[in-house]
Amino acid sequence: MRAYIDRIADGARLRGYRGPLLMAQCDGGLLPADAARELPVGTLQSGPVGGIAGAAKASPAVDDPDVIVADMGGTTFDVGAFSGGVLRRRNESIIERHLTHLRKVDIESVGAGGGSIAWLDRESGVLRVGPHSAGADPGPICYGRGGTEVTVTDADLVLGVLNPERPLAGGLRLDVDAARKAIAALGEQVGLDTLRCAAGIVEIVDRRMEDLLRRVTIQAGRDPRRFSLWAYGGASAAHVGLFARGLGVRRVLIPLGETASVWSACGCALLDQQRRYETSTFLKTPFDLRSWSGRPSTMPVCSASGRASSSWSAPAISSTRCRCSRWRRRCRTTRSTRIGRSGSSPRSSAPMPTASGPAPATRRPA
Repeated sequence: MRAYIDRIADGARLRGYRGPLLMAQCDGGLLPADAARELPVGTLQSGPVGGIAGAAKASPAVDDPDVIVADMGGTTFDVGAFSGGVLRRRNESIIERHLTHLRKVDIESVGAGGGSIAWLDRESGVLRVGPHSAGADPGPICYGRGGTEVTVTDADLVLGVLNPERPLAGGLRLDVDAARKAIAALGEQVGLDTLRCAAGIVEIVDRRMEDLLRRVTIQAGRDPRRFSLWAYGGASAAHVGLFARGLGVRRVLIPLGETASVWSACGCALLDQQRRYETSTFLKTPFDLRSWSGRPSTMPVCSASGRASSSWSAPAISSTRCRCSRWRRRCRTTRSTRIGRSGSSPRSSAPMPTASGPAPATRRPA
């Protein structure tokens, strides 16, 4: 991660950029690159988080308070949902089969994208798609960059979803003959002609994406008929009409022009500059949060600079402000608490009361 950030910083300097380098976080904020080097786990899934955060900020402009977001790129399909423009966060996530205690915006992902590879399962004789991806280099066979495995993009091209006469970004022209030849060879192994094999590839990946959408909405207690579906990413526009047809959403929105493929990057640029610190304390009921809020804490004062301070105490939080030279702006520190029984879920979130006055209005549960 440090090498990755250094490459970005060096490339920015070579191009004449002299401003601060900020990295997106999975909890929906930005932090300096130096802090990201020390806490790389905080950047997990930060790209998809930028997309849903951007949608939450843009949704009032189109009168869309309840939105499902679907980001289909080359490797993964990322889905999230929010109501009233408020992002939901969770405190635990399973990443690569590992349970992580990491507070992040609620995003679900599955290995399905334009570069997902279609392959024959030799044991069952069944055609499968993904989760492996050809990536951008070499990419799909139709890119003509040395790719040898059939992908979803190759199937889209053969079916006419993509126009071979219209080049992609950077002037890349798609080789429909190479894609057709490769899909025909794969179809022979499963007993399908070229078009049926291509249609099967698309059907498999679309059903997988629709299943994820149902898990994020129906299985989570959300009625998709109340929501709009925002589809972005390089491949969403080619598939949203298929994976959204069974959900019954109110409408489907796709960012115009070239914005769809860079929507998550646009969302990252809209994030606030913030950093979140957390600690846990066990209390016996009944308890008084006001008396607990006066206890000293080891949490830092300045959420922007990320510098540790042992002098921070809760009574001063409501008025704590500092001058941070790194940001050249005022920084404000707030404090909240999540309450729940040990080992139970969900937990409610609310601002902490302080000795100097009552707590501000209660936030929605996160």
